[in-house]
Parts: sequence; structure tokens; C-alpha cells
Amino acid sequence: MLINQIFDKEWLNSLKDKTFQSTLKNNYKYRKELEKWFVFFNKKGWINQELIKRLRNAKSWGSFYSKVNELRAGYVFENFLNFNLTDYEKTTKNDKNVEFKGIYKEQEIYIEVKTAIEIEQKGGGVNYFNLLADLLSKATKQLPNNMPTIVVLSEDLGVSLFDYLQAKNDLQTLLNSPDYENISAVCLLGNVYFKDMYKYKWYINHSAKNNLKIEKS
Repeated sequence: MLINQIFDKEWLNSLKDKTFQSTLKNNYKYRKELEKWFVFFNKKGWINQELIKRLRNAKSWGSFYSKVNELRAGYVFENFLNFNLTDYEKTTKNDKNVEFKGIYKEQEIYIEVKTAIEIEQKGGGVNYFNLLADLLSKATKQLPNNMPTIVVLSEDLGVSLFDYLQAKNDLQTLLNSPDYENISAVCLLGNVYFKDMYKYKWYINHSAKNNLKIEKS
């Protein structure tokens, strides 16, 4: 199995985060899903030494989550959302990269994945509006201005973004701002826990410079 090649026993035993170590060693249900993502990337020819190094440099759950989340996003887009992903780590502008370039209904699209790890604000809790604005702002610096684009948001927060955004209109409010006019749509992915692992929801930016028609489910 690819997972055993990437996360060999010596590397696993070196982990000081024992909860993280136990998850990768003993959670066979989770290992099975990871293997699917690795196999998908391998078939694309995207498993290389640089990617393996990035994954193995993760020594805690937070750093691992942000890296492996890209693999999950790619797997979801091609296997659930009918995209044909053609490039990984695609250069866009100012020598910056996005995670994927792909084709959807004969349209070229650039996809950037942003992962929100739990961030405690002063006074406790998470300021979700500021967090979302920060993630979108970072993405705009990497996205091209003349092509349809998608920002994928996922999280490992105490309260899921799905639950939060059901009660708040923050994301749609942000997308109405001219600051994010080069974002055609946002795809919200669930966290990497089994009931939400392949859950997704679309937010279309009707103010975008480059429109994108997505079949929402």
C-alpha cells in the first residue's frame, strides 16, 4: 500500500504527537480513505519526492491536515464533482501556484485549496468572518485574474464552517465585495471526519469577473 511507503514504521515511531501517531497507525478506516487519495494522486503522476517530503515534514495533526487536505480536495473534485484535473501545483502569477488546474464542461478552471486550522481569538472562540476574509484574501493573491477560479475552503475547527454558515451569510457577503472579484466560486468541504469527509456545498460569486456555471447539489 502506498500509505505504508509514505508513512513507514520508522517515521511513524518518530512522531512525538501520540494522538496523531495512533491515528495514522491504527485508525484503519481513516487509513483506507488516505490510501484512496494517494492512489488517485499516484495515477495522476503527482506523487513525487517533494510531495512525500511535505507530508512527512508534518509532525502534528494541524500541519498534516493542511497538507493532506489538498489530496482529498483533488480526489473529491475528480471523483464526485466531475472535474478533469490536469495539473497539480500550477503556476499562475508572480511565481505563485494554485493547487490544481482542471477542466469542467470544456472550461479551464484554476483551483486553490485553503485550510483553516483552529485559531483561538482573544477572549476565546473563533472570529469566523475575519478568518474567512483572511483565507479569501490569501487566495486572491495566487489566482489568475482572467480565468474562472474556485477557492476550496475546509477546516478543522471546533464549530464546523457548515454549521456556522447555515446561520450566517458571511461568505456570500464577502463574495459581493470587489476585493474578491477574481474568485468565481467557493466550494466548502467538510472536515476530515467520516460523516463530513465528502460533504460539500457551493457558493457562487455573482460579482465575479469570470463567471462559472456549476451544477450544485
